[in-house]
Amino acid sequence: MAKDTEQPFIMVVSGSTQKEGQSHKIAGYIGNCLKGRGASARVVNLHELNPPYFGHHQDPAWQARWRAVEEDLAKVDGLVLVSPEYNGSASPGLYSFMYYVGDHLAHKPVLPVGVSAGRGGAYPLANLRQNGFKDPGYVMVPADVIVSHVHRLFDDVAAAGPLAGVSEEEREVRLRIERALDVLLAYAAALAGLKLPEEGQA
Repeated sequence: MAKDTEQPFIMVVSGSTQKEGQSHKIAGYIGNCLKGRGASARVVNLHELNPPYFGHHQDPAWQARWRAVEEDLAKVDGLVLVSPEYNGSASPGLYSFMYYVGDHLAHKPVLPVGVSAGRGGAYPLANLRQNGFKDPGYVMVPADVIVSHVHRLFDDVAAAGPLAGVSEEEREVRLRIERALDVLLAYAAALAGLKLPEEGQA
C-alpha cells in the first residue's frame, strides 16, 4: 500500500488464527473507524497470513506473504493489535507475528485491544504490554480497549460512525475505541518527528 504523506498510516492486526474468529470483525470495525477519521488503514488477518512458529520461515509461500506485509510495516505510523483471549493469554499467532516484525515498529505507537467471548479480555492486554516492547522498541500508548461478550456485538462492522440503534453495551465499547484511537493518532503524529541521537552520541 502506498502511503499518502498527508495521512497517518495505521496497520490493524487481527490476532485470531481461526477463520471465523471474532477478532476479525473488531479489526475490521477499527479499520473503518480509522478511515472515517481520514487515516489510511490496512487490516491484516493472521488466519490468512498464517505466520509460522519462530524460526520456521524458509517456506517460499510464507516469505511471499510476509514480504507484502513487511513493505507496509516499513511505512506505518502506528499499529493496532487485536488479540483474542486464549486460555488467559494473548494469541500465539500475535507472538509469531511480532517475532518477524524486527525493528520496523521502533519508536512507533501501538494500541492493544483484547477480545473475549465472555467477561474477559484484559489478559491479552497485560501479555502484550509485558512481553513485546523491549527488543522491537515500539511504544505502547496509555490507552487500550477490552471487548467482552464479543459474539453479541459489532454484527455490522461497516457501521463505524452512527450510534443510533446499537445496544448500550456496544455503544460504550465504540466510544472507548474512539477515545483510544484519539490517543493512538496523537502519538503517531508526535512520534513521526522523533529524531534520536546516533549511536555513540551523548
